[in-house]
Amino acid sequence: MFVSVCLSRYVTVLVELTRIEGTKHGRLIASQMLDVAIRVQAVRAFVVVQMVSITVVLCTHSHS
Repeated sequence: MFVSVCLSRYVTVLVELTRIEGTKHGRLIASQMLDVAIRVQAVRAFVVVQMVSITVVLCTHSHS
């Protein structure tokens, strides 16, 4: 349970980092999120939801 909470917080921080304008670390952030999702089943669904939210925001911005 504690590990799930810590990893969920880690993923939340990664998502927040994607929102920093001009960030050049998108590939590294994506790699870290994928790594957590693959390795830790307990947080996999949470990570997928966060990845989808990032994608939706990016698609929305690119069509504006």
